[in-house]
Amino acid sequence: MPKPSFRRTHLPYRGCRGRHRASAHTGVAVREPEKIFEPDPRIVDSVVDEFERIARLSPKDEQATLNSIRHLMDQNSDGLCVLFGCAPEVWQDVMSEYHAFSERIGQEVALRPMTEEQIHHLVEEYLDLARVESSNGIQPFTEEGLQYILQRSQGNVRQILSLCSRVLDATVDDGTPTAPIDQECVAAVVE
Repeated sequence: MPKPSFRRTHLPYRGCRGRHRASAHTGVAVREPEKIFEPDPRIVDSVVDEFERIARLSPKDEQATLNSIRHLMDQNSDGLCVLFGCAPEVWQDVMSEYHAFSERIGQEVALRPMTEEQIHHLVEEYLDLARVESSNGIQPFTEEGLQYILQRSQGNVRQILSLCSRVLDATVDDGTPTAPIDQECVAAVVE
């Protein structure tokens, strides 16, 4: 009998924890949610990612958009949770220029850049997605290559993955997919 594999499932309740059990019919382990509390239909959670795109609007449209969001917040002071994902430089501009909007922000959380240890883990997991056999570490990247990627990306996850993808594509295009990817190789692709 094949060993059961795991798959992730979406948890239907906010704040749930779960435990794994093996399905008798399929042999696949599934995650069972445990209710910690009942969902509250009076609470609305919303995520606005890439909020920095607001900077591309004309000043008039930017002001109108922020006023609309501010109005939404004012009308729904209880039960509304809005998370804005935004580049720090644009967020600072919005917060300094639009005080009526910034006064309604309850808490700001700045994401820290990834560390060297975290980038190793990220790149290894990223590479394992395409590998036939996992656990080859960070190969074909070298330590120096990853250091350079970390430096160029400033620890930003999206930029790390983008740089890795560009460098891997370039090595395949050059006909050298098994060659070590060092700092020189990364620099040649990036610059």
